[in-house]
This record gives sequence, C-alpha cells and structure tokens, in this order.
Amino acid sequence: NNNNNNKKKTEYSINFTENEKKTFRYKIYRLVKHKWFEVLMLIVILINCVFLALEDPAADCKNGVNCDSLQSAVSGSEYPFLAIYTFEAICKVFAFGLQYFYDHWNKLDFLVVALSYLTFIPGAGNYQGLRTIRFLRTLRSVTHVEC
Repeated sequence: NNNNNNKKKTEYSINFTENEKKTFRYKIYRLVKHKWFEVLMLIVILINCVFLALEDPAADCKNGVNCDSLQSAVSGSEYPFLAIYTFEAICKVFAFGLQYFYDHWNKLDFLVVALSYLTFIPGAGNYQGLRTIRFLRTLRSVTHVEC
C-alpha cells in the first residue's frame, strides 16, 4: 500500500507556486487532472472502439468502394476522434511538460496520435491499424482502479 502511495505522489506531481496557480498552464493542469476528464476520455475511447468494430476493411470510402452510409459515417468519424485525442495530448504536454513522457501509457498515446497524422499523407502507407491500439487505453483505467 505504501508503494502505491509513493507511485501516486510521483505520478504527475507538480508543485505550483501561488503565482503559478494563477496561470493558464495551472488551469489546464487542473482540467486534465480532474477525474471527469479521464472518464470523458475513456468514454470517447470506448465509442471510438465501437466505430472501429463497425469498420468494414473492404470499404474504401475515400475512393467510393463498398461505401454505404454506415461505412461513410465510420470513415468520417476518424477526424473528430483524432481531434479529441490531439486536444488531450496537447493539453497534457502543456500541463505536465516533459513529465508527460515519463509515463509509458502517455508515450503510447502520443505515438498513436502522431502516427495517425501519417494516414493523411498520400503514399505514406496505411497506419490505420494503429488506431486499434487506443483500445489498450481502457486497460490503463483498470490499472488505476483501487480495491
């Protein structure tokens, strides 16, 4: 139990001075540390997983192949989800600075978000399979639940 307490204290523990508590960075820090922010991100991930499960690998909506209205919606959902994940990453990097990268889950999140932008570059390859790695983030929440 003492080991868990030590882990919690070192994980994202930033000591802000009274002057720093008046800054925009501190407000973002409070936002991303709030338990509802993590719950909201988990809900977004779960919804994203439903969309990934509905995706038909044979559908290519960019080229109009096997693309019905459901597949069109699934394909189009990539952009808002990526925007949400990008917002989360930017906020956390801004709030925590380099400490953000001390956590292995954050490194994975950042890598998946960064590589997701490669799918927008023509001829850069197909990295869409990396989106499924986001599902692993649900396991992250399970590891934070205390008994």
